[in-house]
Amino acid sequence: MREGTQKRVQLFIDNYHVIKNRFVWKTILLKRLAAIIYTLKGQTLSYETISETMRMIKGNVSVFSYFRGDMILAVATMISLQNDRQRAIEKALTVYKMMKAERFRRSSYLVIAACQIAIETDEEDFSAVVGRARDYYRGMRSQHFFVTSERDYISAALLAVSGIDPQSGLLDLEMMHKSLKTKIYSGRGVQGIAQALLMGRAGEGGAERALALREAFRQRNLRLDRDYNYQLIGLLALLGIDTDMLADEVVDTFRYMRKQKGFGTWSINKYELILIAASLVVTDIATRDDGGAAVASVSTGVTAMIVNQYIAILIMMATASAAAVTAATVAPSVGN
Repeated sequence: MREGTQKRVQLFIDNYHVIKNRFVWKTILLKRLAAIIYTLKGQTLSYETISETMRMIKGNVSVFSYFRGDMILAVATMISLQNDRQRAIEKALTVYKMMKAERFRRSSYLVIAACQIAIETDEEDFSAVVGRARDYYRGMRSQHFFVTSERDYISAALLAVSGIDPQSGLLDLEMMHKSLKTKIYSGRGVQGIAQALLMGRAGEGGAERALALREAFRQRNLRLDRDYNYQLIGLLALLGIDTDMLADEVVDTFRYMRKQKGFGTWSINKYELILIAASLVVTDIATRDDGGAAVASVSTGVTAMIVNQYIAILIMMATASAAAVTAATVAPSVGN
């Protein structure tokens, strides 16, 4: 494991220990998300700033707003890193309303998508970016109806922020989709990889590189073939270094973290730890001189994609948990 990656691992562990016993009503996954958001920005986590930002958000929205829902800790963490937090909240709410007007459905995914646009875009460009997000989402929905869902709001927002024209971008997405589906049978997985490659402007060879990375991880018995981890392959494929070296660095980081207190098998899911390890490796390589010229230009987007993929996992888990509770509640009445 490279020295830079090891320093980021230690910063993440330190940030996690700052927050793990705070916000007692929040899931441990959300606390790890807060730690990784700060770590990817190279910052030491501030519990006080996050807590104050949560109070600011609550003071700006109604009781029933999705901004106060399951993702409030994630939203507060993202906004807490902004210089003018009150203005950042106001901008996120403005974009959220604009996206609802374009028939995006109210959800935690839409909250995160709106925050991403608000943080990464100048206010005078909100209308154009929201319009591109609408075109991307509708285009993906039209081309792949059964695999496109509210989860893609975040990717649509990031593609819109990238400035890539939706008309040409959707054509490129479809080309990559066709190349990838010859080897990958998960429609959701293919879409995730293609989105990451397009956001990073991977160009020709991106799909082949992603498939080579997938095989490299399989050979190391660390498979990245869960629907919510597939996008990692696309993110890693953006980095201009040897695929075997890249796979080795992610595996080494994963194994090192697995030995640390609080990150053993009983403490954290394998696929969540892979996401954390890979995100630290990606961020380190993206800031190195040997990462390649293309990497430097997309490092901010790569960080955003990693955070949003993590949020997608959290929302999926929350949805599954709610469904299980509902099933358990309904079951007794069925038998009566």
